[in-house]
Amino acid sequence: MLNNAIDHSQGDDVYIHARQDQDSFSLIISDDGVGLFAKITSQLHLPDIRQALFELSKGKLTTDPERH
Repeated sequence: MLNNAIDHSQGDDVYIHARQDQDSFSLIISDDGVGLFAKITSQLHLPDIRQALFELSKGKLTTDPERH
C-alpha cells in the first residue's frame, strides 16, 4: 500500500498512522494525491469516473505498465 501511494498518487505527502492496543493493531496509509479513480479515468481516457471502478473490478489493471 505504501509503495502504491509513493509510485502512483502523484501527491506530495504520504501519511502513516499506526495504533496498537491489547486487542488490535491498525495501520492507516493515506496521501494527498489525485485518487485512484480519478487517475484511472484520466490515464485510460474514460468518459466517467464510474467507468474506472468497472475497469478496476476486472482485475489486472495498472496505470504504469512499464513498472508492473
